[in-house]
Amino acid sequence: MQDSTDEARVAFIRRCLECGCIRSFRDIFLLFPLPALGKLIQLSAQCLAGKAVHPEEFTYNEIIRLADVLQVEEELMHRFIRHQLEDAAGG
Repeated sequence: MQDSTDEARVAFIRRCLECGCIRSFRDIFLLFPLPALGKLIQLSAQCLAGKAVHPEEFTYNEIIRLADVLQVEEELMHRFIRHQLEDAAGG
């Protein structure tokens, strides 16, 4: 990640994920455009958008790459995904 704008976005998103201010992928995509984030985690924008709607489709490696790009602990990213699944299930 070379772009200082991306670095600033990642730092802000990391802080927001850690404090729980970001509650959905929609929040992330407002701060980090879906195509740019998808490229960094090696997914097309269309594929990432689909997985954001159906988080159960994320593979373990994709979650790890997402955590790495967003510079958060893997467990935090897993909790975030689980929260998305619970919200989708109505719980």
